[in-house]
Amino acid sequence: MADNVKTAIVTGGCSGIGLGLVRHLLSAPDDQQWRVVLADIRPEAYAAISSSLDPSRHMFIHTDVGSWDSQAALFRRAYDYGGGKIDFFAANAGTAEREHITLGNPLHPEDVDGEPTQPNMLCTQVNQIAVFYGLKLFVHYTRRTAKRLKSDSAAAGATSNDNDNDNSNSNSNSGGGTFTPKMVITSSCSALYPFPVAPEYCKSVSSLLKSLLRSNVVVVNPPQYHQVYVGIYYTAQVTAANEALSIRPGATKHAVLALTRSLGPLLHATDGIGLNCIMPAYVATNLTPQEVTDLWPQEWITPIETMLRAYDELTSPTGAVRDDGKSDGANGTVKTGQSVECVVDKLFYRQPVAYADESQRFLIEQAVDMNGVWWQGMRARMESQIKQGRDGGMVYQAGEGA
Repeated sequence: MADNVKTAIVTGGCSGIGLGLVRHLLSAPDDQQWRVVLADIRPEAYAAISSSLDPSRHMFIHTDVGSWDSQAALFRRAYDYGGGKIDFFAANAGTAEREHITLGNPLHPEDVDGEPTQPNMLCTQVNQIAVFYGLKLFVHYTRRTAKRLKSDSAAAGATSNDNDNDNSNSNSNSGGGTFTPKMVITSSCSALYPFPVAPEYCKSVSSLLKSLLRSNVVVVNPPQYHQVYVGIYYTAQVTAANEALSIRPGATKHAVLALTRSLGPLLHATDGIGLNCIMPAYVATNLTPQEVTDLWPQEWITPIETMLRAYDELTSPTGAVRDDGKSDGANGTVKTGQSVECVVDKLFYRQPVAYADESQRFLIEQAVDMNGVWWQGMRARMESQIKQGRDGGMVYQAGEGA
């Protein structure tokens, strides 16, 4: 395979949006070829689709993204498979909420006279913590590739930058083309709106409170019944196999939206990484109960093709956007820190809320500027802690409050 073939990792790659992306990458024209690493926790799902994929251009790695060791092993193998580079990481794996944080699990109703039980937080582990794991791993291997390319360039007699810590936004690839690493996280439109039916899925504290407090929630005889009314009729399907509520969960998706917006511009400046996220509307996948899909207006179901267009725009090395009125993305602007709401056949590039006043503008802009007061103060604190022989944590020592 040609050295300039790009390598992608797609987690949750054996079904739904992930499988659609895998097929999309493998069908790219000859001058834009990909080799794809499918990562999924279900080998049986891969067995069902493996014969339909080009065996010379993909590999499957059984992966539990919620496990650091498992995901680290995925990246090690993918890096070797890609000949020492990973061009694109689609952090797409997700899972459904196992129990509602306030309504509980109808199979195991809470005894209000007894002790409360610890909630099942698998959704948070897979949809949020695993994304943080993946981001750290992707940055690590991006830097390893950049170091190798710089060394190769110097050995070939090319002009190298005297600053060993500099990573340009486009690293020369001696095998042909350039190295422009991209990461796209699968968030959800529930990151933007109150989503009380599954608050953990859309989680951050702010979206959780919006979901639980700002929506008109009416519960009928909780938790004895499996049918819950949350503004509109919603049927939660009980999955007998794992005694879990198979619902489209809510709170984790706001967290990865915030991660994208916070680190996107920074990572592009320091490492040339384009970090973005997609926020699909209602998509008929394995995470959406068939009972809900049956009730959903068919013209408001978002097809996989809409997400594929978003992936194309967010990973384009030139920031290309088709001029057909179905995307409000800026053509010719390389995307980083962007959050794209994918609704039916349209893409909406959503922006953060406006600053409340000038003091809030100062607070945030000083965090964005690496020479701002946040960074200056934290560097001073870390230097002070190091001099005292303490672990130079970013802000707080263990036990310190916010």
